[in-house]
Amino acid sequence: MASLIAIPLKRSYDVDLVKPFKEVMASHSSNADELNQLKDNMVSLNKMRANCISKSLDVRSEASLELLQKYYDQLVALESKCPNIEVSFRWNDAFGKSGSFFYTSNTITISSIAYEKVCILFNIAALQSHLGTTHVSEGLNNDSALKLSAKYFSSAAG
Repeated sequence: MASLIAIPLKRSYDVDLVKPFKEVMASHSSNADELNQLKDNMVSLNKMRANCISKSLDVRSEASLELLQKYYDQLVALESKCPNIEVSFRWNDAFGKSGSFFYTSNTITISSIAYEKVCILFNIAALQSHLGTTHVSEGLNNDSALKLSAKYFSSAAG
C-alpha cells in the first residue's frame, strides 16, 4: 500500500488576549465583578490557545483535535461579541521547512480574529490528516480502522 501524506501544522507565537479584551470591556462596563469574570475567562482562553499552538501538541491524539475544535468554537463566539478587536495573530507558513519542495519562510501577522480562525481550521484539517495516517497504518487488516481513517481524510479535505 502506498504511503499517505500528513499535512504539517502551522506554528504560531504567544499572544496576550487578556489586555485588549479587558480594555474593550472596561469601556462598556463599570461592574468590577463582570470585569473580573471576563479577565478569568480570557486567561483560560489564553491557556487554551497556548495548548493549541504548543509544539507538544500530540498530532496523533483525538484529544488534540477536540482541543482545536473547542478553541475554534470559542473564537466564533468571541468574534460575534467583539468583531473589531485589535489583536495581532502571528503564524508561520506550514510548508516553511528548508529542503521542502514548498519552501517558504513566510510569517504573517494580521490583526483579525477571522485570520486566527482560518489558521485554526487549517490546523484542524492538518491534524485530521495525521489521525488518518495513524489509523490507516493500524488498520491494514481492520475494516473499522480503515473506515475511521477514511472519515478523517474526508473531513480534512472539507
